[in-house]
Amino acid sequence: MSEGSPLRWRDGEIGSGSPEPDSPSQGPICYTTARVTGGRALHLGRHLRRIQRDARNVEIGDVPLHLVRRAFLELGRHAFGEGTGVVRVEAMLDSSGRVSIAAEARELGAEPETWRAIVAPIPHSGPDAWSGAKLLHRKLYEEARAASDAAGVDESILVDGDGNLVEGARTNLVIIDADGRPHTPDLRLGAVAGLARELLDERIPELSSRILHVSELRRAREIIATNAVRGACPIVELDGGSIGDGAPGPWLGRLAEIFAVEDADADWRAVSRWTRPTPIE
Repeated sequence: MSEGSPLRWRDGEIGSGSPEPDSPSQGPICYTTARVTGGRALHLGRHLRRIQRDARNVEIGDVPLHLVRRAFLELGRHAFGEGTGVVRVEAMLDSSGRVSIAAEARELGAEPETWRAIVAPIPHSGPDAWSGAKLLHRKLYEEARAASDAAGVDESILVDGDGNLVEGARTNLVIIDADGRPHTPDLRLGAVAGLARELLDERIPELSSRILHVSELRRAREIIATNAVRGACPIVELDGGSIGDGAPGPWLGRLAEIFAVEDADADWRAVSRWTRPTPIE
């Protein structure tokens, strides 16, 4: 993939212009971002389920999932060949009220062995009508990501006005307490119901979901940031202070294996069931 204007895909066409409609989209834009190798998106079936779920929840409606699959396949192969990169696929309503699919490819970029994080300077506002959905152009998340970029760290951790952990600006978080037990923040505080969170809930039976105060992060044995593109990444420093002994811990390997193993049969059954072309009126 060459430098310059990013490659984009819109309703079946590849180009280098804006992925957004010529006229503004009507309402929210939901999206899902995948690690793509040789045109194949890791955990494709889960990405399809997630974008369909979110689009319905925010009243975009039913997404033409055959186009989502095509976007990953065609843009991924065009941008990266048989190599690996990142493709983000978006679903929105265009000015005529029709569901439209757009996508953008980007290089995978550096993958550091350890991450550093800050607590976001702006508190999370709590749950709202669209909590759980992964949406573009949410000011709080954009500002939190900008804060981590300005600080030269990898993640910005969002907490609410009471100091309770909600999530990372880019990731779902797993906190390993002093006794070695894994926890995730309660989704009812307003976090995105991420694909990473779904995998962990299914594959780690001892994982608990509960209210976690920010003070517990500073005492944690491990903090692990997770998402569908990066997998599991150890946060070894928070606001300049070390987490645990300042090095990746034993839970990292277990989580990394979970993200590396794709339940391929279930995912590809979902693809074949959901990607039959949707009639266009």
